[in-house]
Amino acid sequence: MYFKKKVRSLTSDSRTGLVTLKITWKDPQLAAQWANDLVRETNSYLQGVAIAEAERNIAYLREQIAKSDLVSVREAMSSVLQNQINDEVLARGRDQYALKIIDPAVPPEQPEWPKKVPWIATGFFVGLLGSTFGAILRKALQ
Repeated sequence: MYFKKKVRSLTSDSRTGLVTLKITWKDPQLAAQWANDLVRETNSYLQGVAIAEAERNIAYLREQIAKSDLVSVREAMSSVLQNQINDEVLARGRDQYALKIIDPAVPPEQPEWPKKVPWIATGFFVGLLGSTFGAILRKALQ
């Protein structure tokens, strides 16, 4: 759950169909590797599902063609069978089956977070405020 809410973010543009995957992690090399692996594993999974479905459909259609006595029904089922075979060939033939990688993930040159300058400035002012308050408190107690 932490991974889905804090580490991984997905954005989708319905107009273009572009899906953007972003991994936010302390180690930029590891984040880039995770992003590339997630896309590769998703493609592999969806490709396997499509191949299994096509194989089931092909087996069923072949069984129905063998059972049918009508030539017109056999021709119609043969046409559907040919489409399923084409789908299976396409699924087996492409590495990037469901998701096409436009830009593979690469580690950023500069980390996105934490931003050093705001943290240093905040630390300076908190330290200044704390020391001033401490000095005032010490003077008041004397």
